Amino acid sequence: GWFVPSEAVVENMQCFSQAVPTDIKRPRSVDATGSSKPVKGRQGLAGLFQLPHMTDQRIKLMARGTPDGAIKARSLEDLIQLPEQKARSLLGYVSFQALSAVSKAQSQAQKKPPPSHEQLKAMTLQQTNQTMMMVSALPRVVVDKCDIYVDGEEGIVNYDPMTTMLHLKVKRNNFIDKIKQALQADEKTRQGMQELMTEFLAAPSEKKCTTKYVLEMLEELIPCPKLKGKTIMAETPRLGDIKKPEKWYLFLGDPKSNLLYCNACLELNEAEEFGFKDSVVEFFCGMCHGSYMAKNEGKELPVELVARLEKLKEGVGSWKVAMMCLAPPAGTYDLSVLILSDSYLGRDVMIKKKKTVDSKARVPGAEAGGGCCANASCGPGQGENGAQAKAEADDAAGEKSENSDESSATKVKVAEADDDDEDEAAFSSDDEGVTSAAANGAGAPPKANGKEGEIESGAAAAAVKDDEEDEDSDSYSDSDDSIDSDFSYDSQDTGTDIDEEDAALETKTWTVQPKEDNPEPKKTR
Repeated sequence: GWFVPSEAVVENMQCFSQAVPTDIKRPRSVDATGSSKPVKGRQGLAGLFQLPHMTDQRIKLMARGTPDGAIKARSLEDLIQLPEQKARSLLGYVSFQALSAVSKAQSQAQKKPPPSHEQLKAMTLQQTNQTMMMVSALPRVVVDKCDIYVDGEEGIVNYDPMTTMLHLKVKRNNFIDKIKQALQADEKTRQGMQELMTEFLAAPSEKKCTTKYVLEMLEELIPCPKLKGKTIMAETPRLGDIKKPEKWYLFLGDPKSNLLYCNACLELNEAEEFGFKDSVVEFFCGMCHGSYMAKNEGKELPVELVARLEKLKEGVGSWKVAMMCLAPPAGTYDLSVLILSDSYLGRDVMIKKKKTVDSKARVPGAEAGGGCCANASCGPGQGENGAQAKAEADDAAGEKSENSDESSATKVKVAEADDDDEDEAAFSSDDEGVTSAAANGAGAPPKANGKEGEIESGAAAAAVKDDEEDEDSDSYSDSDDSIDSDFSYDSQDTGTDIDEEDAALETKTWTVQPKEDNPEPKKTR
């Protein structure tokens, strides 16, 4: 499988970008028997080590917190969630204590007087500013929605073209700083924001001050930076002047079975545009909340106003990323969508989805909810169409009349698809922001001949089906998809329960056939 190796490669990229040892990202210890085991106590600390001037001693001091114990941070996420002033206070205290201990040890070793208190305060302020600059620049991926589906269908059938749709935003703490700077720099912008807030609070309902109007006014007052087509450089303070662009890797697979179904490498510039707009709306909502509380002596916001503020946040939207791959054989799968940065540690996002793949073939033209297969035992809402098709086929076989082809046979049309359309990656952004990323190693679904045929009964239909499968299996084995597919696995290894009818097709198409361990030697004369 390729899921775990692919994840390990991207994690190595993170360590290289921030000059952090790989054993800090995945800490392990060796016991007396020589076996390696992960160290749980140090997991999650790699994100802190990428910050400037951060050491083991400072991380321990941060975990203990300030002398009064009011401010502490045990991980990078704890530090990011702290308000700016509290984060500065914590980092300043930690830096001063660490610098004092180091300078005292150096002065004793070199027999020189230690730095003065003023010098230590100056170095502490400098290091705190550098660390806070890095913290405010760290990205945070917000996943508003994650769907795994087959377009136009309610369920998923084996070997269907499966789509993974992600609704993303990328946010950073320095967005709020940029908004405050824009308000402080221009009196007209600050006055316009106050007038918009007053108009929004005074409007009795959505009709008087619509969501669209407020969003357009906010965009006009604080324009969003246009990042499409531009390169965002990562913050790499430990590499000096060396800079690299930010990229993100998206994986869909099953970590337990080590199966990687599809992946993509993207620059989430447009997702960052939506993140900035969302930060502007959050800042505006905070202004409205504070102004209402001040005018109404601390009373809570009415339900109508809260609903309008929530609708305002939902109106921002998000950037859509679509990944395509073939659905696996029939069974129940615990899928994981993993979003990894190649530049930062501790910024990864994992989403778990449980999906069931059916093995029954659909009847073309069946409406959603009206039946997915030509089988009377489909279940509620689906067996009606299957029973009707079977009854019609039986009537046609009994009558054997000239009109049987028109009344009883169910015609199946198989549309040919262009493999190149499935393999190429198309990145586009319109008003809704949609991106389509083709799955690496997962091509178009297996194709059949593009002719119309009739469902026959008895041994003749079985013989025709076997012949068609034999002809199609040659094309599967010769295609690049069967050789390079990330879906090469055996159901016996993963424990997936697969129907007997699909076992032969899985063996032919999806499984790399094992070679003999000890082949017979060639006979030489």
